[in-house]
Amino acid sequence: MENEKLNEELYEVPEKPDFTEELLSLIRSDVNGLELKDKLSEYHDYDIAEVIPLLEPNERKKLYKVLGVEDVSDVFAYLDDVEDYLAELDDEK
Repeated sequence: MENEKLNEELYEVPEKPDFTEELLSLIRSDVNGLELKDKLSEYHDYDIAEVIPLLEPNERKKLYKVLGVEDVSDVFAYLDDVEDYLAELDDEK
């Protein structure tokens, strides 16, 4: 019985933290661009990608500008439908 419980604990998958509200609040804050980029660097690209559909177009544009082309492309790698969001990027990018 003790071994069974130990085996269950070994194979238990931990719950993934949900950073949605935290990220939305951060992106929607008045934090300046450099500070925002620094704070966003603490999150995984997947977590940032999860909030993209929840943002207003102007909020996404702010995010794209702060992250820069390379980081935006890393975040976009985690999106299923990237076409709509690509259209929001500046043409030169």
